[in-house]
Amino acid sequence: MGEIEETANKIVREKIEVRKKFYPRNEAEKKFGMRLYQGGAVPGKNIRVVEIKGKDAQACGGTHLNNTGETGKIRIIKASKIQDGIVRITFTAGKAAERNEENVSEVLGEAAELLGVEVEEVPGRARDVFEMWKKARKAAKKGIHLDDSEFQFGRPEKFQGDVLQKTAEVLQTQKEHVVNTLKRFLKELEEMKEKIL
Repeated sequence: MGEIEETANKIVREKIEVRKKFYPRNEAEKKFGMRLYQGGAVPGKNIRVVEIKGKDAQACGGTHLNNTGETGKIRIIKASKIQDGIVRITFTAGKAAERNEENVSEVLGEAAELLGVEVEEVPGRARDVFEMWKKARKAAKKGIHLDDSEFQFGRPEKFQGDVLQKTAEVLQTQKEHVVNTLKRFLKELEEMKEKIL
């Protein structure tokens, strides 16, 4: 998703003119092809085409900006597979994207504090916690006692990239649930350690 976000923001920075024009349907289809209808069929003999020259053209009746720069920064929040070959991307732009970045910063700050590491070390430490949690859970179920040395943290590696996304992947949860998931794993880990140490 990082490449898509980067490409989208490059187009925003280029401030490309956004053209809005009505065409007779057959002329629009001849000029732009059937890609006009990516958002679904559009009724009427004349259709309004919104075009970012050299990038995309869509049949759309809604209002639009005059150039791509008016969009503001784009931030992808999540992507989910709808079916083979189709992925739904949820994103924010402009002030909403800025608020989202502030929220991400707060979530990562809280996660780093919970784990006692720097922000870029959160994915590695989250992986350690998750692995220890799985080990403790298995031992507790089987009634096996483990040595305290098996629950000592090493220095986690620093992660380059989308720290929150990577942490969510490690914990097998959504980004917005990272802090609560970490709290749950840490709490349950402490409870299980009392039984197995």
